[in-house]
Amino acid sequence: MARELRCNPLRLFAYFVVAKCEPFLSADVVTRSQRQLDSSHPYNEKCRAIAMRILQIPAVKSYDQCFHDLVAENSGHDWSIPGSEVAAQVECWCKHDLTNTVKTAGCCDHGDYRPMCETDCQPDCSSSLATTCIQDCPSMCLEAAEYMLDANLCRRCNWGRCWPVIKCLTSHARKRVDNNTLARTCHESDFIHEAKLEKYWKCWKHIPKHTSHWNELS
Repeated sequence: MARELRCNPLRLFAYFVVAKCEPFLSADVVTRSQRQLDSSHPYNEKCRAIAMRILQIPAVKSYDQCFHDLVAENSGHDWSIPGSEVAAQVECWCKHDLTNTVKTAGCCDHGDYRPMCETDCQPDCSSSLATTCIQDCPSMCLEAAEYMLDANLCRRCNWGRCWPVIKCLTSHARKRVDNNTLARTCHESDFIHEAKLEKYWKCWKHIPKHTSHWNELS
């Protein structure tokens, strides 16, 4: 059973939806409606997202493979650290210099990619911006789409301002988990490969049910 990642993680700029996402450059994402970017924006070329996929640009293919490798069982990526989804996306983005590729395609301000071009792959985590963002964006805000949080926890967090130092936020979360000041979240990759869970699904599939055949087939 593979980890299911279906939504576009870069929609997190508006809603911080970070869970269960396909790599944002997947074909089902890049075939969405395109738009002419605002001429006042520094990345004001028409986005050529479909061309990036059709032409099989090496950096894009490498990004996809990188992300899928991190999702794979026993990848070594710790999915139990708050913000692990974001950390994986940013790790692969920086590793394959996607900022340059997406800028060339004119897609930095496209709804499917923004704000990743703003990512600083080597941020100064001692800077005033990083310090402020770590204070204003508690680690669990990185999991706001998955966990029920206090309504005021992330009230001061401005993701647009803090995105350039997102690596500082994910690194801070890892440090807090390591020193036991932050609880781990569900390690989904390990959980879905758990033998007991597989036995449960086999049991559920074959046990008599007062339901339709459609539910049983699901």
